[in-house]
Amino acid sequence: MRELELLDLTTLASDQENDLIRPLFEQVRILTARVSELDVSGNVILTPFTASSTT
Repeated sequence: MRELELLDLTTLASDQENDLIRPLFEQVRILTARVSELDVSGNVILTPFTASSTT
């Protein structure tokens, strides 16, 4: 996985920070719901941690 360069958040106004945070919270909400769906369905959820333990 490629490492991303992070923005210097200290230079942003509060409104700019909020504009960045809102989509991130939405993405976390979507991904959390998807993980819950997979968990309920019994599907194996592969992550870098669980994938190496299944081989």
